[in-house]
Amino acid sequence: MRSKDRDVISFKIMITAMAHVLHAVCSLIILRIPVFRHRYVFTRDGHLRLRYCLALSVIGVVAGVMAAPQIQARLPVQVADMPHTIPEVAHIEAKQQPDAVVEDLLSAIEPDIVVEETPPNQWQETISFAAGDTIGSLLNNRDVGMAEVNALITAMKPYIKPQDFKVGQSIQAAFQRTEDGATLDQVTLELSPIKTVTLTRADDGFQATLQEVELIEEKRVAKATVDTSLYADLRKQGVPDSIIGRMIKAYAWSVDFQRDIWGGETIELLYTVETTEDGRLTRGGELLFANLTLRGKESPIYLFERKDGRVDYYTPSGRSVKKALLRTPVDGARISSGYGMRKHPILGYNKMHKGVDFAAPTGTPIYAAGDGIVEKRYRSKTFGNYIRIRHNDTYKTAYAHLHRFAKGIREGSRVRQGQVIGTVGSTGRSTGPHLHYEVHKNGKQVNPRSVNLPIGDRLAGTELANFKNAMRSLDRQFVRLDPDAPKSLAQASE
Repeated sequence: MRSKDRDVISFKIMITAMAHVLHAVCSLIILRIPVFRHRYVFTRDGHLRLRYCLALSVIGVVAGVMAAPQIQARLPVQVADMPHTIPEVAHIEAKQQPDAVVEDLLSAIEPDIVVEETPPNQWQETISFAAGDTIGSLLNNRDVGMAEVNALITAMKPYIKPQDFKVGQSIQAAFQRTEDGATLDQVTLELSPIKTVTLTRADDGFQATLQEVELIEEKRVAKATVDTSLYADLRKQGVPDSIIGRMIKAYAWSVDFQRDIWGGETIELLYTVETTEDGRLTRGGELLFANLTLRGKESPIYLFERKDGRVDYYTPSGRSVKKALLRTPVDGARISSGYGMRKHPILGYNKMHKGVDFAAPTGTPIYAAGDGIVEKRYRSKTFGNYIRIRHNDTYKTAYAHLHRFAKGIREGSRVRQGQVIGTVGSTGRSTGPHLHYEVHKNGKQVNPRSVNLPIGDRLAGTELANFKNAMRSLDRQFVRLDPDAPKSLAQASE
């Protein structure tokens, strides 16, 4: 503690002590004068009434203030320069009291006072980005010059661009005060849970160093009974979004998640995740096995890599879960209008509806229902933005009212199943954002919900035998991680 701080603290203690002494002396004098022994001055118990106590205290303080100039003249600190709060006084030295005494007095007055040891010309700070903030504005507010900010941005550009900082993201910065403002000694920012870049001052700007945390892959098991929704109930079990998404896409060939999930269904998963050494989950890995039970019927699927490198999910019989065409070419949509006769919402009379409408927010991705070639891509008054894909000599699919076409989608271009071909919109004759989806069989529109779509390929020979071995291995892993696994699964893995 500096000597100037101790001087001011001693001065304040002296003023307070004088006020208390004056109060005590005045009280004794009053007690000796009989005329003041009146009920308006003293209580029945003989105590001085509160208003007189306050009056005497004020007199004592005034007397102390009047005596201050004489006391102040002996101190090196001017009263006008003195702080007015106890935490500020903690940074002023007092020469007229020993250090131990002053520190004891400070402890009694304010126990939480912490004497800052960091030099005032150096400090560290965690800076968070709010709406409208840029790396330049945040550092300029801390007196860092633009030349230095530009040097920092140049060093960090290989890892992150200035416009890529998001609201809530933070950086750790170490500053040093200079005559012209402030300079940066070091900046640390977290690119991801596993990547951190540190930028340290160098002769020609800043030197960037990337640190990556080593990841550990582990297998996990999850089991849930549908109560709220399949997604929400799996999230409660800690299953990553990426794993849930892969499970939904794998079952989307045979399950209508809008109509087939009533509540009470069960799902079992075996999947991998990548974690850091301290156990923090970074991202989901692969979905290895899933078993969805609908109305008592189990539908297990297994991940298997074929000889040619293709990876897909297969049923226990070795049949691919994929069908030739997707029944639902858009995620998270609800059926707003089915196939058949209906009263047209715009024209006002009954008209055959030769497709299925999926209501979804504008901009929701639309997927190609199967492999094929884009046969038609245009805009009309009725269908708005329209795409028709020819999959083979028998089947075609059509998509109408698109908000916009995906990049690269044009007539004659080849598409893969699940490829994004556009987004949901409300172009053409439409009352709101939705996808009008049609399946054409031999040139005629058929009900996409009831058409018997051709199934995907089936394993045979050596590949089927390899798949069976891989399936039993996954069953054993599931049973080992989940002692409560179904007996049928445990027996099958033996």
